[in-house]
Amino acid sequence: MVCGDRRRRGPEAGHSTVHYPTPTAAPHGGPVAENALFLCSNHRADFEHGTVTVDPRTLTVNHTYDSEMSGRTLPTVDDHEVGAQYLAYHDDVVADR
Repeated sequence: MVCGDRRRRGPEAGHSTVHYPTPTAAPHGGPVAENALFLCSNHRADFEHGTVTVDPRTLTVNHTYDSEMSGRTLPTVDDHEVGAQYLAYHDDVVADR
């Protein structure tokens, strides 16, 4: 997750939401696997509204109003790589940058 804040739904269970930088619905038609980010509910909303972007080459996060988030590197896991083209689409179309 971008913020590293683990939401809890119980003593042992965590909670996150899935966000697709390239929306899966028409007319965007983004795929699911390489296009999935796991985020807390707050940062999912920020992504949807275009206030968070991620540089597709460096995975550097930019947040328009939270300077503590800007400059962080998007964390990834070894068995899940986020496709740069989906982050670029989000920046160009969703966030309109």
